[in-house]
Amino acid sequence: MAEYSLVPNAQQQMDFWGQPNLNLMGQVPPPPIVMPSLDMGGGTGLKMPGAGGYNGMANWGVGSAGNSPGSGFGMNMPTFALGLQGLNSLGSLYMGAKSLDLANRQFSSAKNIADTNMRNQTQSYNDTLENKLRRIGSFNETSKEETEAEIARRKLPAYNG
Repeated sequence: MAEYSLVPNAQQQMDFWGQPNLNLMGQVPPPPIVMPSLDMGGGTGLKMPGAGGYNGMANWGVGSAGNSPGSGFGMNMPTFALGLQGLNSLGSLYMGAKSLDLANRQFSSAKNIADTNMRNQTQSYNDTLENKLRRIGSFNETSKEETEAEIARRKLPAYNG
């Protein structure tokens, strides 16, 4: 009697790259993608176009003035990065100043609204108080001078923000 197994043997489970074959339906998986090497140091990889004497990143930006890569300022990548960082800092300062101006204008607007509300509330309280005291004074037959004195004593001062 022949023995049958639902699990294929180890040779059938591996594809031809030595990786586990998860596709057991008889289809061949695609080949792996191999990227070419971009060897910048003069090795056996691809060369940059027109870079006959190119010897890596160290000589990027060496100009005709003779400034060497480690000399600080000049036409090189660290100087470009420093300039770009400076521009970024200036942009951040500018946006910070604009944000501060916007916040100041927003605060001023909110303060104006609150001041207007306080003036209106004070005026409303004083009007209501005056009407109430005049009604009570006319009902009790209080003199006009006494009523005006009571209004002046209880009245809130005008709000000037």
